[in-house]
Amino acid sequence: MASHLFDQMWLKKAQAALGNERGLAMVAADMRHEARIKGFLAWVRVIHSIGKAQGKTYGIGVLSARVIQQFQTALPAEQIGSPVVSFRGHLIAGQKATRHEAAGNAITDVKDYRKIIEEFGKPDYELWDVRNRHLLHVYDMGNEQAMKLSIEMNKDGAEVVSAFYVPMISVESAIKNVDYVPIE
Repeated sequence: MASHLFDQMWLKKAQAALGNERGLAMVAADMRHEARIKGFLAWVRVIHSIGKAQGKTYGIGVLSARVIQQFQTALPAEQIGSPVVSFRGHLIAGQKATRHEAAGNAITDVKDYRKIIEEFGKPDYELWDVRNRHLLHVYDMGNEQAMKLSIEMNKDGAEVVSAFYVPMISVESAIKNVDYVPIE
């Protein structure tokens, strides 16, 4: 959890020095640096190897100004926290991970975890889940499959609350039914 708090302080300093949008962009780019990616992947491997999450988080990216605006429009002001997005270890090993493993849609490939942090903020689809009031990052994985991250905002900040594979047709259907709306 300390690393995620450090990321939040780092963003505040960058915004104070560079302004909101430039600060967001600079920290987002730094979070995609290869050393940061390798740290995230090492963290994922450790969690997989011990099979236990240990209550830790890892900062994987920063929300864009337009996504922050979407959350501000949809949620009460007291629910808006830091735009630094955390990824909790329990999504890798824990009750949620076990449930997705049983369903056959758990993310297990290290290259897909790399995609999460390396391409954060640049998904194939950036959508608003109308019912849950979450941001969705959807990555087309080929073979009619997608990797879907659901990101919620709360007073402590943005957090990935689920990450798993879904059929691409289910994403397309939800867009067609206006359950998911592209963020523009």
